[in-house]
Amino acid sequence: TRARVNQYLHFHHNWTRRLSEELMAPHVIVAVLDQMRGVESLSHIVERAIAPDKLARGRKTAQHVAGLIEAGYFRDDARYLCTPEPTIADIACYEEAAQLRWAGLFDFEGFPKLTCWLDSMQELPFHHEVHLYNTTLGDILSEPNTQERMASAMSACLAALAGCGVHVPG
Repeated sequence: TRARVNQYLHFHHNWTRRLSEELMAPHVIVAVLDQMRGVESLSHIVERAIAPDKLARGRKTAQHVAGLIEAGYFRDDARYLCTPEPTIADIACYEEAAQLRWAGLFDFEGFPKLTCWLDSMQELPFHHEVHLYNTTLGDILSEPNTQERMASAMSACLAALAGCGVHVPG
C-alpha cells in the first residue's frame, strides 16, 4: 500500500501537477498578469497565460493525464487511487483535478472511474469548507478571473475555515 501511494506521489510531480500548470494557472493568473509581466522568473507562466491556444493545449494535457490516471490507478472496482480508503495520494490528485471542473475548464467526460472518484471525494469531511475558494471563484472560462473575484473567494474560504476552528495567519 505504501509503495503504491509513494509511486502515485512521484507520478503526481511530473504528470498530475501539469493540470494546474498548463490548464488552470493560465486562466487564474489573468487577474494579476500585469504585475507578473517583466518578472523574468515568471516569464514562462506569462507566456502560457497569453498563448492563444492555452485552452486547447491545456485540455490536451488534461485528456492525456486523465487517461493515465484512469488506466493506471483505478484497478477493478477500486473507489480510491491506491487503496480502499482515501490516502494522501487521493488528496494530492483531487486538488489538481477537481479545480478544473469548478473552473469550467475540463469535465472529465469519458473517464467514468475518474468521474466517480471525483464525486466520492466530495463526501470527505470538511470538503465544502476547504474548497470554498474554488467553488466561489467558479467558472473562470466563461467569466474571466479578476482580482475582485479572487479576493471574494478567499474571504469566503477563510471565513468557512474559521468556522471550523482553523486559524489562518493573515
